[in-house]
Amino acid sequence: MKWRHSIVYLVVLLLVGGYFYYFEVVGRERKEAAEKEAKKIFHVQSADIQSIRIDSREKKSVQLKKEAQWQIVEPVRADVDQAPLQDLLSAVSGLEATREVASSAEDLKPYGLQEPAFKVRFEVSGQSMELRAGDKNPAGDGRYVQIAGKPAVFLIPEGQWTLLAKGLDELRRKDLFTFKTDEVTGLGIAWQNGGTLNVEKQPEGSGWKSPENPDVRIKPGKVNNVLDQVHFLRAQSFIEDAPGDLPQLGLAPPLATMTIRLKDGTSAELRLGRTDKDAQQLTALSSQLPAAVQVDSRVLQGLPENIQALEDRSLLSLNRDEIKKVRWQFGEASGEVVQKSSDNWDVKRGDGEPQPLKESWRVKSLLWDLNDFEYLTRPNPSPPPPEKPFARLELWTDDKLVASFAWDQPQAGDMKPQSLWMMHSIGPEAVQVDEKVIDTLHKDIGQLLHSEAPRQQ
Repeated sequence: MKWRHSIVYLVVLLLVGGYFYYFEVVGRERKEAAEKEAKKIFHVQSADIQSIRIDSREKKSVQLKKEAQWQIVEPVRADVDQAPLQDLLSAVSGLEATREVASSAEDLKPYGLQEPAFKVRFEVSGQSMELRAGDKNPAGDGRYVQIAGKPAVFLIPEGQWTLLAKGLDELRRKDLFTFKTDEVTGLGIAWQNGGTLNVEKQPEGSGWKSPENPDVRIKPGKVNNVLDQVHFLRAQSFIEDAPGDLPQLGLAPPLATMTIRLKDGTSAELRLGRTDKDAQQLTALSSQLPAAVQVDSRVLQGLPENIQALEDRSLLSLNRDEIKKVRWQFGEASGEVVQKSSDNWDVKRGDGEPQPLKESWRVKSLLWDLNDFEYLTRPNPSPPPPEKPFARLELWTDDKLVASFAWDQPQAGDMKPQSLWMMHSIGPEAVQVDEKVIDTLHKDIGQLLHSEAPRQQ
């Protein structure tokens, strides 16, 4: 009969557990939710808000309406910046009172509510509601507010007030462009000094070409960097809506004009105005944002001045995953690493036996660096390679040599560009590289030479 007693105990335990869960857990959660709802000043959902108007002494009044999508309709028609808009809607619907200061205040002057410095009025289902804000409380951590038409005065946290106190420039869209980078088919830049460049995307993702300079090999990553930089460019401040006097704004003639051609046959244009050498901002005008604005002047540093700035000068244009073997000769030392599996390599130094490489990531580090390196110039004519170079580096697939480099040891303290020879099937080609390239290669190979083998378990 013991099993019957066990069942009775189990039933009792389940009943007790159910009672505890329902009354202690669910009940507590419901109580907390009810208390939170009771603290709310407005019992509305943000999705139900149809319009908002904000009047402030310190900022321009602004009105937004939810049409097909949210739009600013006063004092100008403009698209909305979604992040601050959602903060505003959430602040209105979730606004909570810290406490009630006065249930019926006849004198509103002590609270700064006799002539409120800030008002936010919104509409839900045809019904208007308005919040009026006054002074900070003496502690400085809250602000006195009142609902229009009701006598009570509440205190709300200063943090909630910050989310409410938005102005036109904070709520309007700041992105200068709306195009998507995969929609771009062409890019042109014209500089005030006469410099120009023009590139077009080739069919089926085969890269970019310059119609005027078809022999220049364009590096796709450089074009994409320019497009990304412009695509994410944001206004830091607004100067003038629908600007008319472009010369006064330094936009006629502009310092630079960028034209971005799109798949649908349209184009977008960006004008960048003149700026002082040490200025942190410059004037800009986008065809997709009808206002003259100030943007970060560092955007100029990322714009190529000519087609050569987009040229692919990579030392290595191979997929790193294709490399299965790396050989080196470094001064009097030599060796190689051979891939055994995805993350495992064997290393052989000189005439020694192959051993597992403990720090296999060092091979990837070397290949990463080679992929990132670019040469500075190609000397013409190309000087012959040294008979006995100080260092040589070879990259192999399973059984094919796909890239080979050779260089001499730089003189101590020599900060000038260094010669590096790339070995092709038709012969060696010299390029000039930054001295940091040679220095990094020395460090990468040196780490492979001295990397320890893993300890045996």
